[in-house]
Amino acid sequence: MATKLKVKCIDNTGIAFEFLKFGQVYEAEDRGNEFYYIFLTHERGIEGWYKDRFKLVPEPEAPEAPPAKIVSDGGSTEYYKLPQGASELGDLIEYKNMNFNQGNIFKAAYRLGEKDGNTVEYDLRKIIFFAQRELNRVTKGTANV
Repeated sequence: MATKLKVKCIDNTGIAFEFLKFGQVYEAEDRGNEFYYIFLTHERGIEGWYKDRFKLVPEPEAPEAPPAKIVSDGGSTEYYKLPQGASELGDLIEYKNMNFNQGNIFKAAYRLGEKDGNTVEYDLRKIIFFAQRELNRVTKGTANV
C-alpha cells in the first residue's frame, strides 16, 4: 500500500530533473521501493525518482487541544487542590501557567487590603486594571489599553 507524503528535492545537480526543482516540495507516494513517486502537473503525470534525491518533509504537528473543562457539582474539585510542594502564591501562579496579568489579579485578590499602604479600593482597582488588560489581550491580541 502506498503512503502519501511530502518530499523536498535536495539534488541540485540537475541530472534527469527537467521537471523537478531543487528546494521545491512535492507530493509523493512511498510504495516501499527505492523510488518516491512524485505527482507532477504535466503530461507525464506520476513519475518515480530515487529516494536519495529527496528529503522527507515532516507533517506539521496538530495544535494542542485545549484542556477539557472539569465538571463540578459546586463542591471541591481537582482545580482547587494545591500542587505538591507549593508553599507560596508564586508556586501556584507557575503551576497554573498564569501570565503577567493573571498573576497580578491573583496576587491582588489574595492580599486584598492587607498590604501596608494599600487599601481594599487600591487592590480592587489593580484587579480591574489587569483584568481589562487581559480582556484586551484575549479579545484583540494585545495587552495595550
